[in-house]
Amino acid sequence: MTRFDTGYGGAARAEAARRRPTGGGGHTPLVKALLAVDDATPAHVAAVDACVAAVSRAPDSIEYSAKVGLATLEPYRFTWYWDVGRHPRGLAREIVSTFRACADRTGAVVPEALLDAPFDAGPVLQLVVGLDARPDPAATRVKLYAVLSLGARSVVEALGELCGVPQPPPSVDLDLTYIVGLDFGPRGLVDMKLYFALDGRSAPRLLRAPSSAGELLSLSRLIVFQQGLVDPAKRALFFHANDRALLRRELARSLGPDRPMSHLLTRARAMGDVVGTALDPWILSYPLVGGSLERETCNVYFHCRST
Repeated sequence: MTRFDTGYGGAARAEAARRRPTGGGGHTPLVKALLAVDDATPAHVAAVDACVAAVSRAPDSIEYSAKVGLATLEPYRFTWYWDVGRHPRGLAREIVSTFRACADRTGAVVPEALLDAPFDAGPVLQLVVGLDARPDPAATRVKLYAVLSLGARSVVEALGELCGVPQPPPSVDLDLTYIVGLDFGPRGLVDMKLYFALDGRSAPRLLRAPSSAGELLSLSRLIVFQQGLVDPAKRALFFHANDRALLRRELARSLGPDRPMSHLLTRARAMGDVVGTALDPWILSYPLVGGSLERETCNVYFHCRST
């Protein structure tokens, strides 16, 4: 079993992990795996996961992710998904209450009114609790996302009003919002983000040189555009792979001795050994700046391989 230090920086739906994960011991399985291979895991990871594990219904799926730069690695990020659209009413409120408990554990400030947000509404298909833990507790973020069906404008507008976020320009059709996300830290709301699923024609139009991302554009089963509302400069493209080979080729650009990406993939293999199934990269995102993908930094999202 491999163990790690912190030398490098110290939905999307997780489709392949539909087995109602039960980690036992007060933790969900991927967090248990991380704790087993990394003694330096920030305490917030175990604290938040213990809150998640106490929900009356186990997450329907779990995702592990990391932010990777040329010389940096932030490897303590998790998202837990519940398919609230097909579970009994009342689960959404329990998840939001759990999210507030997660915020308390990390020192994040979350508005009390979030409990009254319309997460039980019909357009909400999934609720997602997320954690981006850092060695510096002040930099840790907790996240609450909703995966939506078409026609969820009222949900997006209600969350924006609740959090005091300006609405996007009228040209943005909020009924097409695929995911809405809220990120919180010790000073309150960090950002509210909207995600839109793109078709094969609209995705290339966001890029000045679409040929630079030709394989990602042509071989991804889904491309998602992210737009920040508190920080409008925060934009990104998410590429959901058709198969593992696509992302392996893309990630190979960043591999090499003592490179953060190499450390991350080694870590993911070790975590997969603990849970007993391969942990594969299935989603990759790059910041979108001035019509170009900034490939020096990316987020890599891992799902458990189907058995």
